[in-house]
Amino acid sequence: MWRKVAAAAMILGAGHAWAESAADAYAPLALYDGSWTLKPTTGATVSIIDRCRRMTTFFACEQTVDGKIAGLLLFVPAPSNDRVFHYRTQFLHPDLTPAGAGSTLTIDGNDWVYADPKAPGATPWIRTLNRFYGHDRIHFARQSSADGRTWTTIAEGEEARVTAR
Repeated sequence: MWRKVAAAAMILGAGHAWAESAADAYAPLALYDGSWTLKPTTGATVSIIDRCRRMTTFFACEQTVDGKIAGLLLFVPAPSNDRVFHYRTQFLHPDLTPAGAGSTLTIDGNDWVYADPKAPGATPWIRTLNRFYGHDRIHFARQSSADGRTWTTIAEGEEARVTAR
């Protein structure tokens, strides 16, 4: 959730990390596992711990924010015929209620884009861009758009792994 909001919510170049295992859509998601410090350009610094694991059909990250369990982020890969990975995602609060309708995630090399679903006729569109710099640093930008073509950044910042890989 923090990567999407601040990024989730914020909530990872390691371009070669997933290029080496392009057949494995779960490989890039493993970058989220670990402890992170999120520093938005405005607002307080946040401590994040992601405990991530691959299950049979999905990948999950339990997220702790500033020492409190924030919830569970689920990823389900969608079929893809190219080197771009596509996923459906859903964040669940600790009481297992979903946070919204979920979103899609597209991973294209070091660029990860979370797109929130938009109801017909509703505005604005919302997306979160994550740009990875190696395994240990992410620049994020949360953006909105009235038309789906022109985007305005509403929040941004940096995430850094607490202990480098």
